[in-house]
Amino acid sequence: MAVLDCYGSHVGALAALGGAFNPTDWPSLSAWWLRQWSLMAERMGWGVEFARAVSTAGGDKGALAVAPVAAFREWHKRRAPQFAVAGSWDKNQLAHVRYEVVQALRERAGTWVIDAPSYELPYNACAGAVRVLLSSARPAYFDDGLDDPTPRGHTCEWSGNVRIYFGTWPWCHGRLDPFADGLAWTFSDTADAATLALRTAANCFEPQQNARIDARVVDEHWTRFRKRTDPAILTLPLSPQGPGSIYRDGLLLRVHLGKPELTVLTGARGPIGVAAYNYVVERFAAFWACRRAVLARYHQLDDSIRSSLQKNPDPCVREVAKPKPQIGGTIKVA
Repeated sequence: MAVLDCYGSHVGALAALGGAFNPTDWPSLSAWWLRQWSLMAERMGWGVEFARAVSTAGGDKGALAVAPVAAFREWHKRRAPQFAVAGSWDKNQLAHVRYEVVQALRERAGTWVIDAPSYELPYNACAGAVRVLLSSARPAYFDDGLDDPTPRGHTCEWSGNVRIYFGTWPWCHGRLDPFADGLAWTFSDTADAATLALRTAANCFEPQQNARIDARVVDEHWTRFRKRTDPAILTLPLSPQGPGSIYRDGLLLRVHLGKPELTVLTGARGPIGVAAYNYVVERFAAFWACRRAVLARYHQLDDSIRSSLQKNPDPCVREVAKPKPQIGGTIKVA
C-alpha cells in the first residue's frame, strides 16, 4: 500500500504534481527544495531576485539555505506600496503590531492554518483603529466566513477570531485576487511580518517542520478550496481555445499565449487570478510531496524528524511510525 493511501485517492495526484525526492539525500532534497522556492518566487513576482541569490550562493550550503528568504526580503523592501489603509495611521506602528501578531500566531500549535481569539493577540490585532489582518467574516475561497470580527467604534475591538493560512501565504485569507493580501503588508526594517510569514509558509515543505503538521487540517483546507473554486474551474476547457484563453492542464490552469499573473476569471466569491490559483494548488502539492517523502523513508530519517512524526496526532502518520515488529524470537536452550 502506498504511504498516502490512508488519506484518500485524491492526495496522490497532488503529491505527483509536487514531485519526488529523497529527504535523506542532500542533492535530491536541495534540488527539490529550490524548485519549490522557484515556483513561489515566480508566482509572487520575485523570480529574478531569487535566481540571482541562488547563483551567488553557489554550492555553499549555508548561503543557499538563507538565499531565498534574503532575496524576498530585499525585493519586498524595494517595492512601492500597492495600496494603503485609508485614513490617519502610523506606518511603523502598523508594521510592528502586525509583526507581533504574526509571531504570536505562528507560535501556536500547527503551522498550515492558525486562528485565535483577537483578545489573545497583541493589541487585539489592531494598530490604533486599524486592523493589522483582513477580516475573515466575508465568505471567501477558503471559508464560508468566521464569526464577525468587525471593529466596534473607534477602538478596533474585534468580536471574533483572527485566522491566517500560513500554508498558502501570501494568499492567506481566502481571496484569490492577482495581487496577494500578504504582499500588501507594510515593510519595516525592524518588524518585517511578510518575511516572517514567508518563512512559516516554507516550513510546510521542509521535512523537519512538515513532520509536525497534522495533514487532516491541510486536507480539510483543500476540500473547501476545491468545493468553492470548482464551479468556475470545471467550466474551463481542457485545451486552448485561442490567444489569451484559459484552460485546464491537470490540476493547474494555463493561459494560451498570455500571462497567468495578468489573467483573471470570475468566481462566485470574487476574482480568481490564474497565478494565484496555481500558487495555492502548488503549495498543497508541495506539502503532500514532502509528506510522502518523509513517510516513505521513515526508518532512514534523522531521529529528530522521526520524533516529530511520532508526536504528530495525524493517525495516518502514527500508523507509519509504529515500531517494526520483531522478526523471530529468542531460542531457549534447556
